[in-house]
Amino acid sequence: MEWHKSTNDDSKSDKIDTGLNFEFFPIKVKATGPAGPLPGASGWGMAPWFQANSSYKRNFINNVNEAKLSGLMSFYSLKEYYPGYLKSDANGNKVFQYYPYLGVEYNNLPSFIDKKDYEFTDFVGRLYSQYWPVPTVFQLNLDLSYRKIFTNTLLKTDLPLVIADLYFYPGSQDFVSIGYQFKWGYTADNKYQESAYSSLQLNVKF
Repeated sequence: MEWHKSTNDDSKSDKIDTGLNFEFFPIKVKATGPAGPLPGASGWGMAPWFQANSSYKRNFINNVNEAKLSGLMSFYSLKEYYPGYLKSDANGNKVFQYYPYLGVEYNNLPSFIDKKDYEFTDFVGRLYSQYWPVPTVFQLNLDLSYRKIFTNTLLKTDLPLVIADLYFYPGSQDFVSIGYQFKWGYTADNKYQESAYSSLQLNVKF
């Protein structure tokens, strides 16, 4: 749950954001070693897993609500270079990992122009990857997604989105990082209108 409030005349804000998410791994994957599956290991070589997300936002200044539900399927494996496999270097540091996603989303977005709600459902395909070109020091994330709205709506029906992040971890620790993010495409944050921007970030983990 998040609450955002600002009394600045140029950017007044008073809204609450709540959400509930869960992940489900119904099938066990087979344990593997450098030479392949371990003797006597049981399970699938690659198995599906499922993710569900829900969010509800209330804007108290404009008295509008926003809701979103999504159900996604991905895959994971312990085989090298398969989805979900975490590639590490000789010291056990992370090097590369990726996940593909397919799913369906439901959205109910308020419009501040015509005071109507935009209710629509879309198919979504997503590819998320993490790459550490210098393990423990630099991390590059690439998040590519494509949404296709298949219910009646006044919005654009093809919604690509590209998000690229580069993080620097001073001193090879994972609690504090300095990041740069580039984002282009159509997001729920701007009611699925095209936008492009970049930002600098300071991240602290607790």
